Amino acid sequence: MARSKLFLIVIFSAMLIFPNCTNKPQNLTYTLPHLPYPIAKEKALITVAGQGPEGLVVAKICDDLKIGNTFSYKATIDDLKSRNSLLVAVGVSKVGMESIHTDLEQEKQRIVRLVAKASEQRIPIIMVYLGGSNRWDILNQEMLLAVGNYANYIIAISSIKSEDFFRAIAVENSIPFTLVKDMERFHVPLNSAFR
Repeated sequence: MARSKLFLIVIFSAMLIFPNCTNKPQNLTYTLPHLPYPIAKEKALITVAGQGPEGLVVAKICDDLKIGNTFSYKATIDDLKSRNSLLVAVGVSKVGMESIHTDLEQEKQRIVRLVAKASEQRIPIIMVYLGGSNRWDILNQEMLLAVGNYANYIIAISSIKSEDFFRAIAVENSIPFTLVKDMERFHVPLNSAFR
């Protein structure tokens, strides 16, 4: 009995002296709430990587935030003319790709050409992921990696499953990232990229 009391006292003392040793790390502790200064300029080109509805959602949010933009489902390098930033919303939809007679490989090639050209022209690229855990699959992960290699900033609705994935892309490419819990919290980091 005395040994167990002594053991509990030692454990309790250690918890008081080293509080962080026993706390479970909280999610999203290393993400920026938003950028400290703008990196993008208006006249943004918005497209979707994977033909999901996410691109339209981002365009609507930009409209609400009064960020001048043009949306195109099938944006190409020609669409970069007179654009000052590129927003790529990643959302792979098999139905969406079938509706425009394309497949994942063709879509990925289009996106990689687009982001590579934007990078070459020093046009800031913001990668956006709105799918949270609902769309978290290998197809979206492939597309996120393809875009993430060129991105200047990442904003994502994240979950426990995807947090480490986004952190790894950001660290590997030395870029800032903001992970948010839901759509409500998405507006602030997007606005901060422009203002």
